[in-house]
Amino acid sequence: MVRRLIKVYLETAEKLNLKSDEAQAKAFGNSIPAWPAFPDSAEALKKLSEAGLKLVILSNVDNKSFDGSKKKLEKGFTFDAIYTAEKIGSYKPSLRNFEYAIENIKKDFGLEKEDILIVANSKYHDVQPGHKKGIKSAWIDRERAFMGVSAYKDVIPDYQYPSMMEFANAIIKDKS
Repeated sequence: MVRRLIKVYLETAEKLNLKSDEAQAKAFGNSIPAWPAFPDSAEALKKLSEAGLKLVILSNVDNKSFDGSKKKLEKGFTFDAIYTAEKIGSYKPSLRNFEYAIENIKKDFGLEKEDILIVANSKYHDVQPGHKKGIKSAWIDRERAFMGVSAYKDVIPDYQYPSMMEFANAIIKDKS
């Protein structure tokens, strides 16, 4: 992922006629661990974990980069499994990532794909390919998060929530 971000940074700077150099591109590529989490994510994930749900990450980054995100998200709980693009060998929206997740969730937890729910903001990276593999989805429609949203209005998630906390509250209410 770091190499991809360096390449994207340099290509974008060139297309926009901006000054850039390799050092700036590398700094950007290595910045993933510092990227913030959505403010409600850690608390919502903790709530879901306390409710007894298995929390599995299917991340589009390398292991080192996800370690930074993990520190921001794992507050009072531990993810049950973490599947990164580096571990899988491909990036979402590749169906290979979802096949890997389905296979390993079944092996590690005895759950079938019908038991899996993808919870994500990106229709492009998560909802659409998950549907292609027969996995239901909950789309977190964050008002100012545009990734995978505007170009995929025809991708209809099974559930939709404006925040992770509202999703967590709905799931916990349904469980009781």
